[in-house]
Amino acid sequence: RIIGAVGGTMTRFDSYLVSLISCWVIGSNLRYGYIARPEYSLSAFAAWIQVILGDSNSAKRLARIAEDLGRQSENLIERPRLKMQISAILNPFWMPRRTALAPLSSVTESFYEVGDVEFAHYARFMQTYFLALGGASVGESSRKFDALAEAVRRACQHYPVAEGSSQIYRLLLQPELCFERFEQGLDQSDAWIEANPGSAQCYLRTLWIMMLCILNLHELAHRQSLRLGDMRVRSVPYVRAVDHEMYLGVS
Repeated sequence: RIIGAVGGTMTRFDSYLVSLISCWVIGSNLRYGYIARPEYSLSAFAAWIQVILGDSNSAKRLARIAEDLGRQSENLIERPRLKMQISAILNPFWMPRRTALAPLSSVTESFYEVGDVEFAHYARFMQTYFLALGGASVGESSRKFDALAEAVRRACQHYPVAEGSSQIYRLLLQPELCFERFEQGLDQSDAWIEANPGSAQCYLRTLWIMMLCILNLHELAHRQSLRLGDMRVRSVPYVRAVDHEMYLGVS
């Protein structure tokens, strides 16, 4: 239970360590039986099979087993968490982005219905963020990031990446964009990241790389990736990391 509770937090810092822990949990479940939420543990293991090994066939098979177990579960809190894991973490590797993320709208509502506000915000962020990387309009993404940042503030939750993403999109909505304004925005973002250490910078710098590549500011984009170092693949290495590597190649 302790490992399960801290696994999500550990993923923000060293996914390789968490993948080893996931292997240990699954091995323990097979040898001695499970203590709680076997479907969620199995879906997390499937995610690492996909992310670390790139074995889509095995990951899909494990995800199907996890979903079958989830349908048998009466735990109203774990059900939407399992759906979020599969829709946000696994499906984007296997199907078109919008199709993969579409279930997250109903998943978010399920979280609110059972009072799981924290995970509702996670689901909203991943849907908005991954769609933004997948080509959602600036105006649409900005509105959703702003609404999420406000919801996080009202809930008194520490989830700074929502506000950080919102700030980046506010810059894009300004009527006149120029190189100097982007440099100023990058400096402000770097200062914000320094004040809010953790995995948020992986998400924010990937947003910056996408936007700078689109604007042909490739040197600035490459610089953002260099500042991440190996965190770009060790921290929250989901489909965000794939997008990051693609834009890094462009830069």
